Amino acid sequence: MSAPAENHSLYHNLKLGPLTLEGNLVLGPMAGYTDRAFRALCSDAGASMTCTEMVSTEGLVRDSRNTFNLLLVSPLERAPAIQLFGSEPGTFAQAVRRIPSGRFAAVDINCGCPVPKVVKTGAGAALMTEPLKIAQIIRAVRSETDLPVTIKIRTGWDDRSLTYLQTGELAQDAGAAAVCLHCRTRSQFYTGRPDYAAAAKLKAALDIPVIVSGDLFTPADVKNVLMQTRCDGAMIARGAIGRPYVFSQTISLLQTGAFTEPALKHKTGLFLRQLELMAADRGELTACREMRKHVPFLLKGIPGSARVRQACSVAETIESYKQALGSL
Repeated sequence: MSAPAENHSLYHNLKLGPLTLEGNLVLGPMAGYTDRAFRALCSDAGASMTCTEMVSTEGLVRDSRNTFNLLLVSPLERAPAIQLFGSEPGTFAQAVRRIPSGRFAAVDINCGCPVPKVVKTGAGAALMTEPLKIAQIIRAVRSETDLPVTIKIRTGWDDRSLTYLQTGELAQDAGAAAVCLHCRTRSQFYTGRPDYAAAAKLKAALDIPVIVSGDLFTPADVKNVLMQTRCDGAMIARGAIGRPYVFSQTISLLQTGAFTEPALKHKTGLFLRQLELMAADRGELTACREMRKHVPFLLKGIPGSARVRQACSVAETIESYKQALGSL
């Protein structure tokens, strides 16, 4: 099947300053989900870039062991980025000095996390009320690294404070290599319809790449929003939980106009591979308990899976998961 003409330009390499990504589909950072086991599977499925869970600049500066544990990367990751959150330019600069040399391909600055415990410190989406500070942070980070520096932002704090255009322009002037826009305000959190028109406006206003984010759960979602906004790339986050193969499906759709649904055995095989990779990092018991939250995403839409979901909710060994999933 030949690809429709409009699909050819939707999937392409993406240049972030000195870095060229193979493709333009990025795995978004998600606290509690994007550990290196999950990132490895997404990379293997075609994710062009992966992002760590949010890493605290304060934690790096204070040599927090838990913080440094977030910096593990997999050899399968094509272009791993470290995502930093914090509120002060000086602390960002100090934190960047502590990033292990040669491990990451880019540094991303979180200006979009809506979680109250992050926002109350002046970090995450709180920075959308201070576009000038975001520019200061970018300059502080760039002063300490030759890696491309990107930012992830929202449209603003609320509908009365839409600062994404100003932020994007200031970020570009400060030397950012790309801007990723989650097309919601902080007040929306993850509810309501994303304002993809904002991404189109930001793309039209900037010369650096713009990556669109927000409610991209299926290959069709990605294709439609890329066609609508003409953004340079797309970030898939929640849409990849339990479905790392969404990246290969999306690449197929953008390149050929069609994609296939993996067999159930393939899906459960990926789940078990992720479990085993996580167990190698964190121990079998911890991994088994952590993977329970991935189960509903894996089993969504599968008839008669309630019994399997229940079995997985108490599984504490890899073998228990294998037996439960093998009964599907």
